Amino acid sequence: MVTFNLLYCTGLGPDLGWLAGEVAAGRLDPQIAWRGGWDAAAEAVDALLGRKLHGKAVLDLR
Repeated sequence: MVTFNLLYCTGLGPDLGWLAGEVAAGRLDPQIAWRGGWDAAAEAVDALLGRKLHGKAVLDLR
């Protein structure tokens, strides 16, 4: 498993803005394999731990 901790990184705003723009323009595919609300978080965790997803899991904030 690989994790990234960006808590102490500063100045990421321009880079994150550029990435978001690329995704919005369709030039970058974030490879989201599962998307759902927080009420389905356990399902996402199970799928990730069971290696059933070939991409990222996204929990929507509503």
